[in-house]
Amino acid sequence: MVSALRSELASLLTTKHEVEAYRSALVTLAGSYAPQLGASTDFAAELEAIMQRVGGRFDPKRSQAMRDFDEAAGTEANGGGGGGDDEDDDEDVVDVGGGALNATCPISGRNIYDLEDPVEDQVGYVYERSAIEQHIRIHAHGCCDAPFPGVSHRITIAGLKKSTKVLNQQRRRRLGLGAQQRRGGQGGRGKGGGEAEEVIDV
Repeated sequence: MVSALRSELASLLTTKHEVEAYRSALVTLAGSYAPQLGASTDFAAELEAIMQRVGGRFDPKRSQAMRDFDEAAGTEANGGGGGGDDEDDDEDVVDVGGGALNATCPISGRNIYDLEDPVEDQVGYVYERSAIEQHIRIHAHGCCDAPFPGVSHRITIAGLKKSTKVLNQQRRRRLGLGAQQRRGGQGGRGKGGGEAEEVIDV
């Protein structure tokens, strides 16, 4: 029974994400479209491109709603029967329930953990600073609606702050990569001798 409900919830969350991404893409297209005399616009292609930036990857099993369900139903330990396929996608699917509310910057389309200068608004949505500041400046009064589906708050440049949660995660990833590289260097020391030690010494 719980497994069936969990499956239905996953389906509903996926559908909701798709609908909200489509709505957000429509709003973005309406705000950015500028007709040009004698030029034709492929609205379907434009809409698809925007949806790719706004929607990003979505895994309902990693959403906060599913975590709340698992906690209430006591099924978190079982994980709903997830297997190897989920593990293969760990590099691509961002855990948006771990503090960040979005997986990608809706303006630049980049993964939030790949941003050069991540900032967040007063609610907690994360953006690339240069991209969101430029987006805000093109609107009147230096204020605009947050570019996410299903949200109603407005954002300003003054209201943005450095995203410490993303910066900390970026730092952890760099440390983890460095540790892997050091372990790899130690494994090859048998042939490299002194050269391997010089590379490892950081």
